[in-house]
Amino acid sequence: VTPEEDENVEVPEAEKPILPPTEVVDSETEETTESVEGSTEEVVEEVPATDGESSENTEIIDEDIIEKPVTELPTEGETAPETEGGTSEDVVGEETVETPTTPPVTETPSTEVPEGEEETEQPAEEEPVKDIVTTRTYKITITLNPASEVRYDPTLPVGQSYVVEGVAGSRVETYKEVTVNGVIASTDLIDTQVTASTPTITYYGSKPEEIKVTTKQRTVTTTINFGTTTKRTNDLYEGETRVVTEGINGSRTETYKQTFHNDKLVDEVLIDTQVKDPVNKVIEVGTKKREEVKPEVRIDTIQESSYIKAPTDAIIEYDNTLAKGERKVKRNAKDGVKITTIKVTYENNIEVNREVVNETVQTAPVQAIIVVGTKETPETTEHMVTESVTIPVPDAIIKYDNTLEVGKTITEREGQTGTKQIIYNVTKIVSSYSVNILD
Repeated sequence: VTPEEDENVEVPEAEKPILPPTEVVDSETEETTESVEGSTEEVVEEVPATDGESSENTEIIDEDIIEKPVTELPTEGETAPETEGGTSEDVVGEETVETPTTPPVTETPSTEVPEGEEETEQPAEEEPVKDIVTTRTYKITITLNPASEVRYDPTLPVGQSYVVEGVAGSRVETYKEVTVNGVIASTDLIDTQVTASTPTITYYGSKPEEIKVTTKQRTVTTTINFGTTTKRTNDLYEGETRVVTEGINGSRTETYKQTFHNDKLVDEVLIDTQVKDPVNKVIEVGTKKREEVKPEVRIDTIQESSYIKAPTDAIIEYDNTLAKGERKVKRNAKDGVKITTIKVTYENNIEVNREVVNETVQTAPVQAIIVVGTKETPETTEHMVTESVTIPVPDAIIKYDNTLEVGKTITEREGQTGTKQIIYNVTKIVSSYSVNILD
């Protein structure tokens, strides 16, 4: 049976034997040369000039103050006449009287009463009729809304305005009204009082706007990067170059005239352009062939020693004489050694190729052996047990008393059972018990 603990057996690191140094066992050398004539053809390659970074400079060349002409202003004068607004009526006096009314007089013809007839009684005169006359005095107040006017303010800039609100006026008319028996007989205007209104005036600025005219000169300078001219020459070997002429950057300077009104740009005109042409850089590239010398070739055959890695796992052996769980290393792992024969090619003492010719195992790797114990160790436990035992009543003690009659007995003391306590030391081994009596 393989115990579960053996799955994670820790394997010690393998021992490494000492490797012999690398040695050269063979070497070969070969050398050849070849001469090739150069070319005299000249080829010109042009890289054009390009624009580079720009710089800018601005300076003020003139500054002046002018007045902006006034183009549109509303017509000065009255724009709306005074108008009547709401009315109110107040009674200031009222008087009512009764006056008699004189009826028209009609003449009654006189008649002679014949003799023998009695004179007829004349009807009594009617009482006079009275009129109810009421005299009322009242006032009507009429609100006079102010007129509107437009005026100019020469201290205020054009485009600005403000309003001075007017004050309403009033016209008070006093009337006398006569009513007879509830019917208006007459209405007369007896007085008029007028309080003039003050017009609402809108003031418009008529002061011309001042414009600060600034003339500036802006100069923009742009670098023109020089180009490159490449020439081929047979005076130089291939791979060699030389600078015949150093490059010089050119420049393009543009001058603009700018016009500002109150620091706001309103016009810009290009007035001058000056160009300084760049000077191209001239480079010569060699085309002359060199005598080609083949490199010195050397082939060395060497032998190198290297390790053969030992297995990382171990061989597990079980021993029933070794306590369960205990482990012992029976054999340590050990790396092996192999000899590799390699053919190394050098050109001018520089390695350019490496070829393995043969591999030989000099020492085989050794796998570690670990012994794992499987012997079971019995489980032992100890504990104390206390036991109480009853001691029976012993036989009675007989005493003789010569003061008692023969054959008569008296129990002087009753017998009692005793108790003894036994303490055990119990040792348990797996499933069996061993008991030692201590006391």
